[in-house]
Amino acid sequence: MICKGFAVSFDLEDGSKIDAPASFALLHDPTGRHWKKTSILIAPFHRDGVDVEPSSAAKAYLGSRHSTKQGDVDLPPRPLSAWDYEGDVEQIWYTRHGSKYGGRRFRHRFNSSGLQRLVRGVGRARLYSHGRLYRLELPRGAAVDDRGFLWP
Repeated sequence: MICKGFAVSFDLEDGSKIDAPASFALLHDPTGRHWKKTSILIAPFHRDGVDVEPSSAAKAYLGSRHSTKQGDVDLPPRPLSAWDYEGDVEQIWYTRHGSKYGGRRFRHRFNSSGLQRLVRGVGRARLYSHGRLYRLELPRGAAVDDRGFLWP
């Protein structure tokens, strides 16, 4: 899994706002091996200080000069039935880390107008909670890469 940032918050379509604890990480598994690749986990992430050789996806996202550290995350239940639905997400805010865009605050508006919406259509981003943890479920075919969230 790649730790893509911290200080995550969500603006829901009903007008409410949800802030995850600032220390919680925005975690994504682009391979789908440890966590579904169209699901973003927001949970505590503990770096243990051990340097690791990053995957090509991690290097592309974090930057080639970033010193990648190993870390631990306790994965919560995977079945969506164990999670509570919070609402459809209008936009996500997060602060990236790494040498590429580290320290910059990013925002992604889901279903905004643009080429991706024109080509792929509308896709819902849904937020779920399990205790203090959050999970952002994206539709099949969602595009998340080194540039961040691309679609929906």
